[in-house]
Amino acid sequence: YGSVLSIDLPDTYTTESFIRHCNPVKQREYKGVRIDSKNPYIGGEEWITFYQNNEQDPRTKIIMFTDGLDIGSNELGHD
Repeated sequence: YGSVLSIDLPDTYTTESFIRHCNPVKQREYKGVRIDSKNPYIGGEEWITFYQNNEQDPRTKIIMFTDGLDIGSNELGHD
């Protein structure tokens, strides 16, 4: 699908390790990441920090939260 669906799918339980070892140049090719089974605030901040530390504008990236969200946690994210 080329760049249209270029969302990176790192494993949540090893997100910190993935971020430490991933290639920032390669990561530029992805439109964003999917965060699964992790607190969306923590996971989102980890990726925002990664992008900022590697001279990438996090506002141009997609961060998808796909698991562990319910009505209550979605409402918290809206505030």
